[in-house]
Amino acid sequence: MQEREEAPMEVLILNWRDQTHPQGGGSEVFAETVAEGLARRGHRVTIFCAAHENAGPETVTSAGVRIVRAGGRLTVYSRAVMAFWRGRLGRPDVIVDVQNGLPFLARLWSRTPVVLLCHHVHREQWAVVLGPRAARFGWWVESQLSPAVHRGCSYVTVSDVSGRELAELGVDPAAIGVVHNGVDVPEHAVAPRSATPLLVVLGRLVPHKRVEYAIDTVARLRDEFPGLRLVVAGRGWWHDEIETHRDSLGLTDDEISLVGWIDEDEKDRLLSAAWLSLVPSLKEGWGIAVMEAAAHGTPSIAFREAGGVAESIVDGVTGILADDLDSFVSATRTLLADADLRRSLGNAARDHARLYSWDGAVDTMEKVLGAELQAAPAPDARGTHIVCDPGSRAEKAGTIRTVLAPDVDLCSARVLDDGCGSGAIAELLGRDSGARVVAVDRADARTSTGGHVFAQADGCALPFADASFDVVVSNHVLEHVGDEAAQVAYLREARRVLDPSGVLYLAVPNKHRLVEAHYGLPFLSWLPQDLADRAVRRTGRGTWYDVVPPTRTGLLRLLARAGFDVEDRTTDVARMRLADRRGAATVLRAVPEAAWAATLIAWGPTHVVVCRPDPALSRRAASLP
Repeated sequence: MQEREEAPMEVLILNWRDQTHPQGGGSEVFAETVAEGLARRGHRVTIFCAAHENAGPETVTSAGVRIVRAGGRLTVYSRAVMAFWRGRLGRPDVIVDVQNGLPFLARLWSRTPVVLLCHHVHREQWAVVLGPRAARFGWWVESQLSPAVHRGCSYVTVSDVSGRELAELGVDPAAIGVVHNGVDVPEHAVAPRSATPLLVVLGRLVPHKRVEYAIDTVARLRDEFPGLRLVVAGRGWWHDEIETHRDSLGLTDDEISLVGWIDEDEKDRLLSAAWLSLVPSLKEGWGIAVMEAAAHGTPSIAFREAGGVAESIVDGVTGILADDLDSFVSATRTLLADADLRRSLGNAARDHARLYSWDGAVDTMEKVLGAELQAAPAPDARGTHIVCDPGSRAEKAGTIRTVLAPDVDLCSARVLDDGCGSGAIAELLGRDSGARVVAVDRADARTSTGGHVFAQADGCALPFADASFDVVVSNHVLEHVGDEAAQVAYLREARRVLDPSGVLYLAVPNKHRLVEAHYGLPFLSWLPQDLADRAVRRTGRGTWYDVVPPTRTGLLRLLARAGFDVEDRTTDVARMRLADRRGAATVLRAVPEAAWAATLIAWGPTHVVVCRPDPALSRRAASLP
């Protein structure tokens, strides 16, 4: 079996939101921070989440994490299935299904190994957010359906408390791994402590965060502590209700400030200046706001029965856990009045926060994903699909020479056969054309070794200097590279090693060809990935469909993203091949050229194009993901 734990993984994370979503919160911080950590270690990571007005349908983070957005609050789940089946999400080695109450149930619609990430069990929250019937359904999905579907999967949660809650639902405790949230602890204070009592609530404005409890606390203590203020930093659909509650208690904007979303720098200054962090939430998986405050030496007060905060707060050491609203108010009073105790808890909180780093979280998640991938039954490796037939190889080499003749003199030209397979084409080009040919492939499977020099290399990371070749030949290789992102990377690498005045010869199967070339099944490449896999298995041709041929439009898009100007030679090649075949010439003369050319481009077996680096496109391509 392939040693996959040592190789970069392709990871797909399914999460209902991302950080830029108006209702994004701690779950999104965890998912994206871990995703970026994995990407920096060389793994390819895609996040799929709901669409929203703050970001476009697809973006790439500075760390290289691709974020694809589609669907809304509920339709995001079905749109994930559609995007996956259409190949938009690549071919992940492992899927992280983030269950924020409802899972994506990826295990039902993908053969890819699935790790379920659950921050906490939502038992108490369903009735707070939804009506009685919807709440019962949501709880049934979370407590009955999801554990049944994911039996045998690895689970990840963010606290031991959440792990015990999952075990109570029937999840095997041995399958549950804990990956704590990390936090960055500054070396020095970001801002001085406020001269007057300052409280902070950090998080989404939704009912189960119970921001009203913090407002009630201020209302009950403001006469005891002159100048007492509460800053609520966060956004959410419950904002107006919170504002109404504040106004009903006669509190002013100066006393209770709803400042909305703030950036990281402003958050650090606020937490550094605050005397206390109040966390009145009904339930938290870990309490990332607790640890963010602790990083600035600010102790927190939360509720003992609110899940993971019982771990992120060491009661009486780094903060205080309350049992009800009265004891919550009492704890706030005690710490506001006692500066020495507040300072002692804050220092201990900072020391506690240093135990949890994002590097550590990424380490643990990487190990969990690698172990799941290693334990999963390995699908067939991407097939080589090498063609060794001498007749077809000679015909291909002849086609390449003829197509390139108007553009380049192959005699003494520096030629790269990028993905040489059997080596036959490289041998023929070097022997018959006088070209100086270098052939590369991931593995040496050549049956023809003359006329060229071979180098074992990945086409996406070629071991050659810029502008090393006059011609790059890519003959039925692009479809085997991987998903669209991998294909763009392959083409960009070909452009890099190509002389600015050089040409790329590219032949690739048409996704819309009637009979798929590698498996011989009609319409196979038209199907969604999962259905294509099933067709390959049921016909005994393999275990999965490992080819990604583009449509003509898709091919042109790929080449533009890679910085190439394109000249389509598909009809020239077809005309050349059909001219000598009995009856074909008669058909070509009888049918208007525009008609058969359009049909060939749309439904024909192969796209053949000659491409040149375009400086303008190259500059644009450099800014594209």
